[in-house]
Amino acid sequence: GARRTGNPELARLGEQAYVYGLNHLLVIAASVALVGAVATLFYAEATRTFDLDVAVTLPASGGPLLSLSPLYDWLAQRGFVPEGEHVRIHDVPVQFLSGDSPLWAEALTEAKVFDYEGTPVRVVSAEHLIAMICEAPTARRRERAALLLESGNVDRASAREIAARHHLTIPASLHVGAPMSFRIAM
Repeated sequence: GARRTGNPELARLGEQAYVYGLNHLLVIAASVALVGAVATLFYAEATRTFDLDVAVTLPASGGPLLSLSPLYDWLAQRGFVPEGEHVRIHDVPVQFLSGDSPLWAEALTEAKVFDYEGTPVRVVSAEHLIAMICEAPTARRRERAALLLESGNVDRASAREIAARHHLTIPASLHVGAPMSFRIAM
């Protein structure tokens, strides 16, 4: 099984799993984009992770609840079966997350496309990653926010606008010139 590790090799394998097979999810999913630690790698230095987080939206099912069942059925037909909250795809545990809030819907709509060894990869913007961290802050996510902010690849004004649009509280550390007080010591 997967170990919790700070090994950037796992993140590289996660990117390869995405490139190798997850782009094909667009057959079943309306939208797919990387989020979480592996998404952070497109903007900042390596961070600890043990899985690949993929945000998806599925075509409307007509019911009030969002179900990822069509996605899991599609994956199972290709030999990828759920293991708890993950699906192991080419030796990488992948967690699919539904974009069921307005912030997530916007983040998926405005995801950036990166070239990864000749294959387009959709990744949520650094500014949306920051807003998502404000929506559900944890120690590990705050650590990623610090990495993003230190990278110089975050437009802080845009991140504040996105968060404000979604009625999120912005930590003082996101204000231009403020110290990054939420940095977590390792």
